[in-house]
Amino acid sequence: MAQPWSAEELSDAEKLARTGRISARDIRLTGEQLDRLITLLPRDGDGDPQAIHVDLAGSIVEGECSFGFVRFDAASFDGAVFTGPADFEFARFRLGSFVGACFGDSTAFSNATFVTAKFERARFEADASFRRVECARRAEFPRARFAEPADFCEAQLGDGLFRLAAFGGAARFARAEFRTADFTSATFASGASFDRADFAGEALYAGVCVAGDADFAHATFGGFARLPDAAFAGDVRFDFAVFDDYLDLAYATIDGDLSFRRARFREARGIGPMLVGRLLSLRGSSFDQQVRFEVSARRIDCTDVMFRAGVDLFARWAELRIEGADFAGPSLVAALPASRTLNDAEPFLGSERPAIGGGWERVRAPTGFEPSLLTLRGAKVARLTLSRIDARDCRFAGSHGLDELRLERVTFGTPPAALARGERSWRRWTVRRTIAEEHDLRAAKGHDDWRRGTVLSVDASAALDPAEVASIYRALRRGRERERDEQGAGDFYYGEMEMRRMRARDDGRPGAGRLARHGARAERAILWLYWLVSGYGLRASRALAALALTLAVLAVPLDLWGFTPDRSYGRALLFSAESSISLFRTPEATLTAGGQVVQIILRLSGPLFFGLAMLALRSRVKR
Repeated sequence: MAQPWSAEELSDAEKLARTGRISARDIRLTGEQLDRLITLLPRDGDGDPQAIHVDLAGSIVEGECSFGFVRFDAASFDGAVFTGPADFEFARFRLGSFVGACFGDSTAFSNATFVTAKFERARFEADASFRRVECARRAEFPRARFAEPADFCEAQLGDGLFRLAAFGGAARFARAEFRTADFTSATFASGASFDRADFAGEALYAGVCVAGDADFAHATFGGFARLPDAAFAGDVRFDFAVFDDYLDLAYATIDGDLSFRRARFREARGIGPMLVGRLLSLRGSSFDQQVRFEVSARRIDCTDVMFRAGVDLFARWAELRIEGADFAGPSLVAALPASRTLNDAEPFLGSERPAIGGGWERVRAPTGFEPSLLTLRGAKVARLTLSRIDARDCRFAGSHGLDELRLERVTFGTPPAALARGERSWRRWTVRRTIAEEHDLRAAKGHDDWRRGTVLSVDASAALDPAEVASIYRALRRGRERERDEQGAGDFYYGEMEMRRMRARDDGRPGAGRLARHGARAERAILWLYWLVSGYGLRASRALAALALTLAVLAVPLDLWGFTPDRSYGRALLFSAESSISLFRTPEATLTAGGQVVQIILRLSGPLFFGLAMLALRSRVKR
């Protein structure tokens, strides 16, 4: 139990202070008494107090005290209690130990210097300022407790040890410099700021828990940045940060946004698995090495990202924006299957599902977790593969190398359901794979039924013209043909021809030149007939139906005036069928001039329709 000094003991302490020593172990003393002892210390060449040895271990200092500008060769404040404000600004410690010390009021170590600073289990009940403090070797704060804001801005902390430290107020480490940093299992109740901090070596944040936002914007990580099992209740910002070594975010949980806007990754290879509550932003960042992401998030923004050696992005639930991205190396964007924790217990990613009111909920084997791709505008996708992706809302316009994009089990849109009422009549849309640009275009032209479903609707000014949509379909078709996916190529070819027909209709309207109108109308008529009789060579049923209708119709003029003598309609129909399928031998019959004309038409149309039917069947069964 600390006891106050007697008058004699105080006199002896003053005499000892004149020799550069203060000994007050387990003593209760006032700030005025301590200030008196400091004024008695000898002075160095700069006129600052110089203490050879200070021992206040276990002491209780009542009231305000100041050690400002004091030079300590060795100082022990282990277990000391400071009830009032404590000022150590510009103090210099060769060895300063505050293990287990308690600071009941505001504490200032601003601009102080240490060789090694020891604050293990220290408690700071009010504001604590370590701004611009310098630690040549180590700054040890394991299990330290900061009840109010702690300011380490512009501090040089050497090997900073904050393992199991607890920050009750805002923790500010802006522009701080670390040789190495260890914040393992530290807790931050009001957020943490490491803006423009410099980590020359390893930065360890394993198991860290941050209740507010965490800011690492413009930070530099020269060594391994490790944040496994970290938990952030707010947003985490690594904007403009530079990572010279690996980044470990395995099993990290971020309830808000995780932002790497314009960050630079020189050696990062694997990031995740991690759970991001809202947005993962990689906007404008660059990766020098092949990198693998495993993430579950609501949204992922890869706008203007540079993947110099490629990327494997495995995602769950997210809406993906890959606008202006450059996939310079072989890359994969795919759905992420369930992944288990290190001890193979409960899945870390695999049982989560976005909750309706925000946040996440845990369910057993959720379905529908495939990410949804919203845009590839301006992206270089020649070396990109999409696997198990929902592309119903994806805008492909402006992407580069689209014909070399690889698709594996990608879901595209479909036309409106079977019968949809148009402005004037009922119409049945052919079932096929469609892209969002076609939905936008048709919706802008008044087909409101194309606005329904999952595809987003846009205004008419944002829709592309038919020629542009046709070019997108053409590029996708070429890619499917290269992969020998005849059925997929057929769907995209159908969309391409639909857009060509729509363009011809637009070009043939008043306002264009006379020759242009005539040419457009002729092209439209040809494409309309091609669509009508065979579905652009993709619908065998139409070709066979057209053949049957042609036989039935042309049998009528044969029955009326085609034979000499006359024959029944049944015989005329049989003759029509024989004429249409006999390429080198004509059926024997005495025909009038009109009958011979009809037979010529049959011999031309029969092989044509039959060939279109075979072409359509081949496109469906070819592998």
